[in-house]
Amino acid sequence: MESDKNSGKRICQQCGKPFVPRTRAQYFCSSRCGDLAKDKAERERIKVSRAIEARKQDQAGLTGKQSLSISDASRLLNVSRPTIYKLIEEGKLSPIRLTKRTIRIPIEQLKPLQDQSPQPLNLEESSVISLQDALTRFGVTKAWLYEKAKRHGIKSTLVGGKAFFPKKDLERIFPPKSAYDRKQWYTMDELEAAHNLSEKRVLTIIGQHSIPTQMVGRLRLVSRKEWDRARKTIGKLDRYYLSRQDALKYYHISNNTFIDKTKGLELEFVNSGHFKYYKKKDLDALFKDKTPKIPKEIRRDYMRGKDALKHYHITQQTFLDYTKAAQVTKVKTEGRFVWYKKSELDRLFKKP
Repeated sequence: MESDKNSGKRICQQCGKPFVPRTRAQYFCSSRCGDLAKDKAERERIKVSRAIEARKQDQAGLTGKQSLSISDASRLLNVSRPTIYKLIEEGKLSPIRLTKRTIRIPIEQLKPLQDQSPQPLNLEESSVISLQDALTRFGVTKAWLYEKAKRHGIKSTLVGGKAFFPKKDLERIFPPKSAYDRKQWYTMDELEAAHNLSEKRVLTIIGQHSIPTQMVGRLRLVSRKEWDRARKTIGKLDRYYLSRQDALKYYHISNNTFIDKTKGLELEFVNSGHFKYYKKKDLDALFKDKTPKIPKEIRRDYMRGKDALKHYHITQQTFLDYTKAAQVTKVKTEGRFVWYKKSELDRLFKKP
C-alpha cells in the first residue's frame, strides 16, 4: 500500500532496526527476520507445552495426597503463594496447624477451587507470545494489556517466571496499527539529526513544553505541530532571553546569588513550558563581567603603579618622585588605571 509506505517507519520486532512497512500488518523488516521470529515462537510454544504437561502431571500427583503445604497448594491451583494466603485470610481455606511453623491444607478444600483456577493455554489451537514481546508488538502498556485480556476472558500461563498469552487472541483484541502519519509526527532520530541535539536535550524540550508523544512499538513519536511551535518559541528565547538555569551557567553564578540580586526587582520575563525566561539585557546589567578590558599590548609593555611597588620593592613616595623626575611614559585605561612603561621603570629601579 503506497500510502503506508510513505507514511513512516516501524521497528522490526526481531532485529530492532527501523524499516518502512509495505503493509499495515508487516512487523518484520525482511523475510529472514520473519523466519527467525517464527522459529523463536515455535521454540517458545514447545517450551510452554512441555511446562504445561509437566504441571499437569505434578498436579495429578498432588491430588492423591490428603493435605498440601502452601507451596503445593499454589502449584495445584496454578496461583502464587500470596494468593493462597489471601484465600486463607478470606476464610475460603481453613488450614490445619501441625507445628508452630507448619500448616497443611486439606485436599477437599482445594478441589472445588481447582476448577476456578487459571487453566493452561490450548496450544493445539494457538501459538503463544510472551508478555514482553506482546507489549512491544502491540505498543501497549502492561496494565492495559491485562485489563483488555481480562475483559475478553483471555488468560495467561506462567512458565519459568514468564507470562505467556495465546497469540491469536491478543491479535484479535489488538488489531495491527497502521504506520504513523509523518505529517503529524517526528521520530526522535529525525529530531536529533535535524537539530544536532542529543536524545537527552530532545526529551528535555519535550518535557519543558509539554509536547505530546506516543509510542508505536519501540518507536517514540513527537507531535510535529507542537514541536515546531516550541522550536519557534525557543529560537526567540535563545536570542533575547535566558532561563534561571541557563543564567547560572552563562554568568558563572550560584542560585543564591541570582535570587539575592533579583530580589525586589520587577524583571520582565516570559513563561514557556515550566520555566521563566528573563531578558538578557536586564541580566547583563546585573551579572555580566564588568572587568575593564585592557589591550594585550598594554599588559605586555606596561605595569600598573601598585604592581610596580611590589615588583621593585619600593615605597609609593619613592615611586612617585622618581617617575615624575624621569618623566616615565604612562597611559590610562578603563577602570581608571594608570600604566607605566616597563622598560623605563627597569632603568630607574632595577638593580644592575
